[in-house]
Amino acid sequence: MARRPREATAGRVYHLAQLGHNGQPFLKDETDRGHYFHTFSQAALGRGLILHGWCLLESEAHWLVCPQRSDALPAVLQQTGRRYVRHFNGRWALRGSPWDGRYRSYWLDVQAYGLALMRWLEWRSVELGLSSQPLDWAWTTASLLLGHRQPSSAVPFRPIEAYWQLGNTPFEREARFSEFAQERPLEAVLPDPLSHLRSSRPMLSAQLWARLPESEQARWQRRPRGRPPKLEYVPI
Repeated sequence: MARRPREATAGRVYHLAQLGHNGQPFLKDETDRGHYFHTFSQAALGRGLILHGWCLLESEAHWLVCPQRSDALPAVLQQTGRRYVRHFNGRWALRGSPWDGRYRSYWLDVQAYGLALMRWLEWRSVELGLSSQPLDWAWTTASLLLGHRQPSSAVPFRPIEAYWQLGNTPFEREARFSEFAQERPLEAVLPDPLSHLRSSRPMLSAQLWARLPESEQARWQRRPRGRPPKLEYVPI
């Protein structure tokens, strides 16, 4: 059966992820993460992709993004792939793609779930045993949202609207986000992002689902034909 076309509407917010092939790391150290972040950010800046958040680990890279053009997502990932794979394979004497197939993504109702997903990103390094506490892992958005450093003009970063609503001053917003991010994510507040990455099904509030045209609702309610695929290895 043909693969479902990627949902990539300008102005919508998406959670996307790239995963290492068979769970192997494609971000082995700080040098790799720095090169990958620079490559992705430069592509996003040139292609009209706003970055709301990120979490770069070892075998996973997560981004919260908003394309300004319908072709921004695939264009950024293609450009990142061409440049980063050459760097990674040359540095580690490897061949082939370091990724587990195509990138995965889903449309996120950022008003309903954006802040909760930002917290989930901060906890991902803890869940994978890379840090002992949320906010300790250097390769997330936390250092910008907590005021530890200023965003670079070379990175098209823009905090989500819910972050600005945490307080009237930078100090209030930073303090509130720090408290919020250190609370463990709850499934009652945020549906499982890993499940949505696997299925590409949008994570929307009931109110937003109800406002969608019937044709778009039917698109996501329709089940694929045939047996469900086996997921023997499911890092995400």
